[in-house]
Amino acid sequence: LIRTRIAPRKSLPLNLTRLCRNATTIREMWLILVRKFEQKTMTEKADMRLKLDSMKCKEKGDLDKHLDAMEDMRAELADLDFPIDDASFILTVTRSVPASYRDFVNSQVAANEEVLKMAKLLKPSVTDSQLKPLDIAQTPSVLIDKLRAEYGSRKSQVSRDSNSSQPKDDVYA
Repeated sequence: LIRTRIAPRKSLPLNLTRLCRNATTIREMWLILVRKFEQKTMTEKADMRLKLDSMKCKEKGDLDKHLDAMEDMRAELADLDFPIDDASFILTVTRSVPASYRDFVNSQVAANEEVLKMAKLLKPSVTDSQLKPLDIAQTPSVLIDKLRAEYGSRKSQVSRDSNSSQPKDDVYA
């Protein structure tokens, strides 16, 4: 019985051994460790969210790197069971881009709202769930793709180049 109480402590790093020094059973040690790591995870999630919210792309900064970093951090948070909904992410992206880009983002959102209003006017029976795929406020990837295309980012350029490199029928005529 004594060995089972001591053996697990010897396999822990010193800082965790100190944390568990008052535990008398393996169960107590386990609960102490679980609380410690759950607390750390919540702190890390909050820190990551703050970091995401405070990200800014400089006026002449690399838009691709910035947007990639934001999307990566959003995915990491989702992996940690701390997802960021699309509407919040769009606001975060909008706040993070340089001021010169914001007019474009705001115009995309405003134009999108007009399209959704027109769709409802033309077909009143259409539901919000049917319109959701059209709503850039619900799909950050659409807004990010439009930003990349508008500002000539490498990623949008690569996709345009790959489309233009396809052979045309009249070349072989």
